[in-house]
Amino acid sequence: MDLTLQAPLPTSASRRTLLREQPSESGAPLVDIVRERVVRNPATTFMLQAKGHAMSPSIKDGDLLVVDRSLPHFHGDAVVVRRGGSFMVRRLFRKDDFLSLQSDNPEFSAILMEPDNESENKLEIWGVVTFVLHQECSR
Repeated sequence: MDLTLQAPLPTSASRRTLLREQPSESGAPLVDIVRERVVRNPATTFMLQAKGHAMSPSIKDGDLLVVDRSLPHFHGDAVVVRRGGSFMVRRLFRKDDFLSLQSDNPEFSAILMEPDNESENKLEIWGVVTFVLHQECSR
């Protein structure tokens, strides 16, 4: 699953350009709800767009991913991994001293990260996926 890197989410006043400020049923502007519930660390939060089917059915082609680079990664997390200049999303599993990066789609094989991981194709856990946004209707 390839990813397209977007700019960091705007902070404070400039964030208003991200969403129209419409009141929700609770009366709070939509942008405030997103700020409080989705973007906990604005300086380290990015949006990426998924391409491909490696993480289907949980992450679909075209979904928007909210990724926080400041969070620690844990067993079972969906993480963004950088290898060279490209990014991918995989689910992280730990076993002994090894990390396994697995697709949710069984058609893709797992990637093992060894402890030294010093090859030219070094894998770096770039961030943790905190939210997945996908369109439900095509209108």
